[in-house]
Amino acid sequence: MLPVSLKLKNLFQMDITKKFAERAHISYDAINQRIRKVEEVYFNEDREYYDVLWLHNEGMEYRLNLKTKMCNVTALTRPFRKIGIPANAKSGGEAYIGSSVANDGVLVSLWSETTEQGAKYYGSWTYPACVPVSDYFYDSSVGLVQTHFYNVEVGISDPDRFIPPMECKKP
Repeated sequence: MLPVSLKLKNLFQMDITKKFAERAHISYDAINQRIRKVEEVYFNEDREYYDVLWLHNEGMEYRLNLKTKMCNVTALTRPFRKIGIPANAKSGGEAYIGSSVANDGVLVSLWSETTEQGAKYYGSWTYPACVPVSDYFYDSSVGLVQTHFYNVEVGISDPDRFIPPMECKKP
């Protein structure tokens, strides 16, 4: 079972067809459905920096451009995406990242799912701790998005991570 709160110190996400890549630090709270992401986004030749807070229980998104200090506050309409094994996923077995010799690798559990809408999802989690390693998502309207998780810590040491940035508060 996936821990309910995580600090994903490093995340790398990319969509090659759209010339998009992102490096980010994420704080994730499954119970209260909150995600905070400080991201460096590469799109074509441009590079942008954002601090994004999704408060799904409140239905709000706060997106602060770290270069311009401009903040957009919008209604959040998309559902909360859990960073866990989907309920209807099928097991793809287990595999070692690295080597299985002399405890020199990491045992992962592989899972996949095809949603009712036809989207395809594939992911790997450490076994038995269930910490996310990577996931791949494909939908004809979105394309293929690959996500890799690094330096994951269980728990959130600073609950203030889920307070909107000062620049996003109305005077």
